[in-house]
Amino acid sequence: MAAMGILEQELQKIDESEINLSISWMLDAGFDLKLGDELGGFVAEGQVRSLGDVLPWFQEAIAKHYPTTRYHVARMGGTFTPEFVEPIAKG
Repeated sequence: MAAMGILEQELQKIDESEINLSISWMLDAGFDLKLGDELGGFVAEGQVRSLGDVLPWFQEAIAKHYPTTRYHVARMGGTFTPEFVEPIAKG
């Protein structure tokens, strides 16, 4: 990852943690940000004025809505432990 910029590195880590997000922009209107997805729903939506504010916005939203994810736990210096979810019984 040496050639990647910080934003790119962090987005890669978020992706590897299976956290969905959306970034869109149009000219000088700022950046529209969403945490989540259309299928499962968006847990946070917001807008920032500069590209430099994108990562902090996502980090704060992830800390609030997904505090036990690999991304957030590692970012805080902890050791990630996957949560076990029992399968739904059929029948």
